[in-house]
Amino acid sequence: MREGLRPAEDDLVKRAVSELPPMSDEAFAAGRARLMARMGRTVDTAVETQSVTTAEAESIAVPQPRRRSRHVAWLAAAAVVVGVLVLTLVGPTLVPKGGDVDSGPEPRIGSAVAAEALSQAASKTGDVVLQPGQFLYVRNHTMAMASGGADENHIGWAYTQDETYETWVPADQGQTWETKRSSTGRKTLLVGSPDDFPKDMPDLMPLGEWKARGGAFWGQDDLPAAFTRPTPAYLAALTRDPKKLYEKLRSEAAGDQGHILLTEISEGLDTGLIPADLRKAVFQALAYLPNLQVLGGQADFDGRSGTGFGLVDDATQYELIIDPATGTYLGWKEMQVRDAKGLKAGTVVNATALSTKVVGAMGQS
Repeated sequence: MREGLRPAEDDLVKRAVSELPPMSDEAFAAGRARLMARMGRTVDTAVETQSVTTAEAESIAVPQPRRRSRHVAWLAAAAVVVGVLVLTLVGPTLVPKGGDVDSGPEPRIGSAVAAEALSQAASKTGDVVLQPGQFLYVRNHTMAMASGGADENHIGWAYTQDETYETWVPADQGQTWETKRSSTGRKTLLVGSPDDFPKDMPDLMPLGEWKARGGAFWGQDDLPAAFTRPTPAYLAALTRDPKKLYEKLRSEAAGDQGHILLTEISEGLDTGLIPADLRKAVFQALAYLPNLQVLGGQADFDGRSGTGFGLVDDATQYELIIDPATGTYLGWKEMQVRDAKGLKAGTVVNATALSTKVVGAMGQS
């Protein structure tokens, strides 16, 4: 599996959850310990095996690995956390992908304006060419939100923090890759105060550097390729017909035609590995997404200007940002469009900025 820059903790969660025995206090503790161990964390078994009251649960921080809902949450209901992980973190990835999915009604153009704008952007894309010994440097500067509360519908505290993902992809993708995660550690408070943070709350993401052949940094190379986990063979075989491509990507998103599908498309684009002809087809396929809107001038997390293409689901607006002058995918943004769960309308809860270039050695930027 070659995610380029996206961490694979969601896949580790899936495998850990699949090994859980029937739920009991002992099974819960063992399952969480297995999950945390695979994420490189430790747990206090004395805390994990005791009965947990609602009051006691509020002091237990449970990290959710960052999936591209990009909402990293610590939930207070520790007694049901494994179930919550399945439903709110990796629910979409636990549904079999690529299998039989009810295709529903014939896809329709979400917006004629969006279709025209996407078609114009798609015509300007281009590829970079790597020579032997060169690397594709992929940088994703992001902002992620962490939050917690009595339950998933009531946020008691929330903050955002920057993260930078850097990956060096060799010309021969079967060779050794390198990835690096870093953060300034600066937090922007959205809800509550630092006094509300759990005392044992871990960092948003593990930081550091890793190297692995084929980009399998976390041993995830046994998972099937997908648009969010592209391999050269997968990308070469993927249809370039926009309508067929839309249905293929929709099947990988468990049949979704809303923000989950849009999110997974952005995850794939964020790898920096999607070739120009396929990016063109992806942009054109986006026009089949119902309710897709052109959101006008938007800025990515690095402040670069582009056109937003997105949709609103519940209280959140999800959008891809594309430079209409070059057809370059710039990044992603999630923003509250109305007050909900303690967050104010206009609050940006997640954002990214993608950039790529060719470098002569691993570690160069």
